[in-house]
Amino acid sequence: MKVKELIKILELCDPDSPVFVNVGTEGDAEYRRKCAKVELAGGECLEFMDIKDVNISEEKDNDTEFLSLTINAKQSNYPKEAFEIALKKFDELYQKK
Repeated sequence: MKVKELIKILELCDPDSPVFVNVGTEGDAEYRRKCAKVELAGGECLEFMDIKDVNISEEKDNDTEFLSLTINAKQSNYPKEAFEIALKKFDELYQKK
């Protein structure tokens, strides 16, 4: 995502709106599990993340309605092949016996 795209999205929301960050997308527990393994096996998997998209949703707190933002980010340090190698390394090091 480019800054200009993020700025346009942020301009839609009240400055007091909450902001949340997801690794992957909502419900993508498998991706988060893999990133955790790669982080433990090789490090720097979660050091820099790319914003893939931003979801704006309406929330309600008591009688107050507001918009919240959820930033969905993906790791950007490991190319796909290196990511898979680090996953395998983790599994070999920590396989259940």
